[in-house]
Amino acid sequence: DTEEGDVEVTYQGVAASSDLSISAKSGTYVYPNSGTFTVTNNVSGGELTVSSDAINIATATIEGNTVTVVPGTTAGKANIIVKSSANGDYAENKVVHVATVQNGTIELSVTPYTGIYDGKAHDAITKINVNPTDAKIEYSIDGENYSETVPTITETSSFTVTVRASKAGYKTQITTETVKVNKAKGKLTLSATSGTLTYPTSGMFTVSGNTGTLSVASSNTNIATASINGSTVTVKPGTTAGKATITVTSAEASNYNEKSATYEATVQ
Repeated sequence: DTEEGDVEVTYQGVAASSDLSISAKSGTYVYPNSGTFTVTNNVSGGELTVSSDAINIATATIEGNTVTVVPGTTAGKANIIVKSSANGDYAENKVVHVATVQNGTIELSVTPYTGIYDGKAHDAITKINVNPTDAKIEYSIDGENYSETVPTITETSSFTVTVRASKAGYKTQITTETVKVNKAKGKLTLSATSGTLTYPTSGMFTVSGNTGTLSVASSNTNIATASINGSTVTVKPGTTAGKATITVTSAEASNYNEKSATYEATVQ
C-alpha cells in the first residue's frame, strides 16, 4: 500500500543472455532425419516454447528441455527460436539455433539389358534398386527428354539410357548405362552334305533357313564348280576326278553373323 506522497516504482523484468542457453547454437540436418538439442539453462523458469522462421526448411517442437528439429523438403537455413516466457522479475528471453538443412541422397543402381538378338522386344533396363523406394523413376535415351515408360530394344544395336530418380527433399540422382543387343549366330541348312557326281552330269542340293545373302565356292574348280540360283546349288563336275569341298555361305546381316556349311562333292 502507498500513502500520499509515496512514489510507486514499477520494475520491468530483465533478461540476460546467460539466463537462457542451449546445447548448440547451430546444427546441420539431412532430410528426412530429425535432430535434437537441449535447453541447458533457463534461470527464470519461464515456460519454454519453440518456433521456426522458415517452416518449409525446418520445423521444431519442444518436450521438456529437448528441442526436436525436423528438416523440411527445402534446403537452406532456418532460425529455430527458443523462448522462455516472462516470469516474476524476469522478462521474456529467447535464444536462436541456426538449422542448416540439406537434401537427402537417393541411392540408385540399375542393370541394363545385354543380350543376343532373338527378335523380341526387351526392356532396356532390367533391374532398378532405389532408396527411398517411392522415388519417381524416369528414363531418357537422349539425356534431355524423360518419360516414366521404360524404353525397349529389339534389333542389334547399342545405345545409352539415362535413368533419373527424384523425390521432394532429396537430391535428384542420375545414372547412365549402355544397353546392347549383339548379333545372333547365322543360320544355314543344306539338304545334303555330300554327293557323288559322274562327269559330265551335274548334281543339285538346296539351302534353307539362311539368315543372309547366299554365296557358294569350290575348293578345287578342276574337280567341281558350283553356282547358286535362289536356294538351289548346282554342282558341275570337272574333268578331274577327286573330291572338292563346296562351301555355301550365308552372309553377315543386320541381326546375324556369317554362317557357312559344306558339301563334299566326289567326282568320278
